[in-house]
Amino acid sequence: MRITVLYDNNVVREKLHPAHGFSVLVENKKFSLLFDTGWSGPILLENARTLGKDLKQVRFIFLSHQHWDHIGGLPDVLKEIQREVIFIVPRSFTKGFKRELSHYGEVMEADSSVFEFAPGFFSTGEMDSDIGIKEQALFIKGKKDVLIVGCSHPDVYRMINLVGKVDILMGGFHGFERIELLGDVVGERIFPCHCTVKKDEILDMYTEKSQKCGAGLEVEI
Repeated sequence: MRITVLYDNNVVREKLHPAHGFSVLVENKKFSLLFDTGWSGPILLENARTLGKDLKQVRFIFLSHQHWDHIGGLPDVLKEIQREVIFIVPRSFTKGFKRELSHYGEVMEADSSVFEFAPGFFSTGEMDSDIGIKEQALFIKGKKDVLIVGCSHPDVYRMINLVGKVDILMGGFHGFERIELLGDVVGERIFPCHCTVKKDEILDMYTEKSQKCGAGLEVEI
């Protein structure tokens, strides 16, 4: 399995474009999954092409929460794919948005429970936050247990504990401050991306376990 960051506030490879937002492509032998779509469709598609990624192979589109920097690129992505896909979205997404998605494929709604939508691929379920933003995260169980988060509005530590200790954590941790807790619940690699406020502090605290995130980052599992 290969996990590639297509869209982020930063880049780790030349000829890619940084932009506010987040998107990750997960590829295994059976299918590809796109986690979020960043803010700008053209930037997402150009970064994907530069990295040699064919989004026409995407079977699942997993949307963490209904903020524009995570769903803005979706119209351009759907034009690129040009076939039906399976969407996994929080139940709290607006009825109009879910109705529009249904024109492009099946819509699977995440309620408050963890559920498996493909072998080894799980939604944490829709989680609430102190500021009222509901969000889901992607949990992949395999040779390595991976948790990919969008912005972690419900608290990244709480999201990890919902699925148990993971080997790899990737995504935006927003304003999470108790970074000393991450060492106990993440076994191997921490990739602080996108909206992580304490990104530099995490990289400094976990020098052997953390790594800079940005468009172009690839993780082989």
